[in-house]
Amino acid sequence: MPIKTIIVGTDFSVEANAAVEQAMNVARHCGAEIVLVHATTMPGAPEFPEAKTDPDLTKAFKEEHAKLIALREQHGGQGVDISQVMVHDLAEIGIPDAAEELGADLVVVGTHGLTGIKRVLLGSVAERVVRMTETSVLVARPTPNSAAGGYKKILVPTDFSDIAHHALHVAMAVAADGASIELFHSWTLPATASGRGIPGAKEAGDKLRAQIASDADAKIANVLATHISANVRLSFRQSEHTPTHGVQLRLEEGDFDLCVMGSHGRRGLRRFLLGSVAETTVRYAPCSVLVVHGKYAGND
Repeated sequence: MPIKTIIVGTDFSVEANAAVEQAMNVARHCGAEIVLVHATTMPGAPEFPEAKTDPDLTKAFKEEHAKLIALREQHGGQGVDISQVMVHDLAEIGIPDAAEELGADLVVVGTHGLTGIKRVLLGSVAERVVRMTETSVLVARPTPNSAAGGYKKILVPTDFSDIAHHALHVAMAVAADGASIELFHSWTLPATASGRGIPGAKEAGDKLRAQIASDADAKIANVLATHISANVRLSFRQSEHTPTHGVQLRLEEGDFDLCVMGSHGRRGLRRFLLGSVAETTVRYAPCSVLVVHGKYAGND
């Protein structure tokens, strides 16, 4: 997936600034342009007649607009074409709409690092942007390397589907020269395979376990052979866990700076329901997460 236009949502917070920094590095690496987008519902823009009679609203709107210009100027002259847009809507609506209107290839947003019970509560702007945006979304968390020159260590969870294949291509596009990309497959035995107390059940379960692992190795062998690259190192690991739990464990133990994973697009009411592996990973991952939407359009 060529990345030519990157939308970066900003609310001028520390987390949003981290998103801008990572977007700048991705843009330099991929030769893309950046559009900074600030969403506001403040009725201080010319579209709102009440702004003419409320100087406080007009002043506040102008202050936000000035911050956006200052942010653009701060990152100007660094080898990336950068512009800015104010949109008049909630961030989770305005940012996806701007991405569609501008034909963005990638949306980048920051996330507030909530802990404890707050992490269990639904509703962060980042999660809603992931849910509502048609194109791929990078939820940026600060990393030691800040993606300078591309990401150095990337995890790509896979279920061997087309969308997982697409995610691998995106990972390779944002990877630094010499980066390591680990394809990771997590699986569990079918519930019917437990067979507790049934003679021979354990042996049958072990045989099935070995067959699942062998099938995964066979599937990945073709992927690795197809994507031999001088610029990145590909490897494969699998584990016997549910996908959600397995991905989280691997991210916590692997010291990755990016996780790239596919998410099957949803429409209507289902877009407002959480629960996919990708959305759970966005919430709990210790590193940045790039959620890839859509299907791979290549030939391999």
